[in-house]
Amino acid sequence: MRVLFLHVGAPRRSRDLAVALAAARHQVVFATHGPAEPLPRVQHVRWSASRPGGEHCHRYLRDLEQAVLAGQGVVRLAHELAARGFRPDLVYGEGGSGVTLYVKETFPEAKLVCSFARFHRADASDASDAAEPSPPPGDGAAADAACLLRARNGAALLDLAHCDHGVVSSEWHLARFPPDALAVLSLLHDGVDDTWFRPAPGRRPHVGPAGGALTGGLAADEVVTVACARLATTGGVEAIAAALANLQRRRPMCQLVVVGGDVGRNSTAPAVGAWAAAGVDVTRLRVVGPLEAAARRDLLQASAAYVHLGPVEDNMGLLEAMSSGCLVVAPDLGPARELVAHGEDGLLFPVGAQAGGQAGGPATLGATVADALADGEKRALLGKAARETVLDRFRRADLAARQLRLVDGVARGVPSASVEGSVAHRLGTAPTSDAVPLPHGEG
Repeated sequence: MRVLFLHVGAPRRSRDLAVALAAARHQVVFATHGPAEPLPRVQHVRWSASRPGGEHCHRYLRDLEQAVLAGQGVVRLAHELAARGFRPDLVYGEGGSGVTLYVKETFPEAKLVCSFARFHRADASDASDAAEPSPPPGDGAAADAACLLRARNGAALLDLAHCDHGVVSSEWHLARFPPDALAVLSLLHDGVDDTWFRPAPGRRPHVGPAGGALTGGLAADEVVTVACARLATTGGVEAIAAALANLQRRRPMCQLVVVGGDVGRNSTAPAVGAWAAAGVDVTRLRVVGPLEAAARRDLLQASAAYVHLGPVEDNMGLLEAMSSGCLVVAPDLGPARELVAHGEDGLLFPVGAQAGGQAGGPATLGATVADALADGEKRALLGKAARETVLDRFRRADLAARQLRLVDGVARGVPSASVEGSVAHRLGTAPTSDAVPLPHGEG
């Protein structure tokens, strides 16, 4: 079988799947917009857009224009591949990004699987970033944001209309989609490599200065890792700092490592001085940017707790921490509730608590972490249970096998309802609100 992967970047799920297919003697071509790490037995090619998008159109349409430009770039690449004799039997691509928009026009015989990362809903259930509160309902900014979110679904809706099958990675993502879409969707979590992210009792961290690598400068028995993808946002940075200052007051020996997704890439990310101004003891704080897998593993293995502040729909960090046996603390939102059962394998805090949106404000988050750290026995039990949850439900090796069965089924023309992980049986019973309890154990 000939398989073409189409992506903007190179997500872990697709890289692993491409390697597995190539190992099974299938011919695999992996196309991205930018550079990507070499994969064994996989040919890497790149597509390019003719120009940047979104500069001269209505801002609601910027994402769609960029998607169209990406789709056109893929069409040009597809013609080059066809001229070289490569015509795929199956295309696996990043739904909603534009790369799969015109697959059926260029390779009409190929089966198309779209992996959807997000479908937006213009209501409170679309909120998932504990560090950046949403505008209140009825506010002019909220109405504008709702209109923008609806428009941003344009490319995903076009992909849903023509793909042979789609896949999403969580119940929370699935609940965003229109009910009719369930007919062609499967639910398969990405999973985590439990052999790489595993407990290592006694490991001590070595953390460099703020913004630096994890190479030296700090060794402590009580390290708390705080993950916040968007430190440069204006809505919650001060309150996050207040929560961390509260934690430090309650745990005088606690050392904090804040991992910010935009540190090093966004000059507006808060400097050390901003944390100090908010009351954080910066002598017990390290702020670092995105970490490579080895550094993430080492930090998690040395951490007494892992606090996930958002966006929580990007739950890979949570899974890695759970697999490493960390005590995990996350916002009480749908994406986190799907992974963490409060008091059983982790702790959930009220949405908005660390941003001052509910009674207690920053004190609530600080107290939640401090109380858990103070009870060493409970912390150990929760960390062990978190690891067991990963082994039971989120082992990458198990889920990768299911991905292969999904691809095989679509390639053979199996009806969508019979494809691995299909949720077609839920038609007519799809949840319409984040208030509906999410299953804790399916997928």
